[in-house]
Parts: sequence; C-alpha cells; structure tokens
Amino acid sequence: MATSNFTGPSKVMTGARAIFAKEGTPVAYAGGCDGTEEVMYEPVDVLNNLFVQEHAPVGYRCSLNAAVFRVPDASPKAQGIFPGMLNPADVLVAGGWQAYLKDAANGHMVALMEGCKPTSCNFSVTARGLMQDNMSFVGIRMLDVSEIP
Repeated sequence: MATSNFTGPSKVMTGARAIFAKEGTPVAYAGGCDGTEEVMYEPVDVLNNLFVQEHAPVGYRCSLNAAVFRVPDASPKAQGIFPGMLNPADVLVAGGWQAYLKDAANGHMVALMEGCKPTSCNFSVTARGLMQDNMSFVGIRMLDVSEIP
C-alpha cells in the first residue's frame, strides 16, 4: 500500500478557499463561479481543395458566470453588480470593472477578468430551497495565475 509523506495544508484550490470579488470587494454569499476563455478561428477554404487549408485566429472572448445566494435587501442591482433599470441610460455609459477569484489561504489571485460587464441576471427560488441569483458577464480578457502581475 502506498503511503503519503504529505503533511500540511492542502495544495489544491477548493471552494472553501475561494473568494469572488468585484473591484476588490468580496461578493456577499457567492455560491460559485466559472469562467471561459475562447480563441475563435475561421476556416480558410480555398478553391480546388476539399479540405480546410488552415484555421486562422480571428478573435478572443471571455465570459464569467456567478451564482450568488440572495440576501434580503442585497440584490445584484442593490450591490451595483447589475445595472438598475430606473435609468436605462446608465447601461450606455457604464464602464467595465475587474472581477477576480482569489485564494484565501495564500492571498493570491487565481483568475482576473478585466473590463467585466454584466450581460444577464436571473433568479431562482423553490418552496424549500435557497434563493439564488445567477449572473453572466463578458470581459475584455481573462488572466490566470501565470499571467497576473
């Protein structure tokens, strides 16, 4: 039987260590988040060739989804995470912000999304469940731990 010489704190990132924050302020009662990076390619189709000649890179996109448990009087709009609709023009002039995932055990950022803007927000509640807001965001770029200065 194999034995382990490992003693000490876990080296694995876990949800219990994760802090999801907007502009340095932790988002209250975040239940989870996931991020996506996508490099977009277009096929280069040429005459007299059945196969694609190559795939040329044409763009980059990133997105973030977050699930947050609803706290009374602390909706995503009340927290400034999602724009309010009392003045719809606010959406047209809103700037992007930074969202990040941080490791509470060592204080290091694990992921950083720059130019983050909200795209959708929906809520869910059941008779015997917890109310949760599920939000989606787009960003300019997402950096991981190897790229964050």
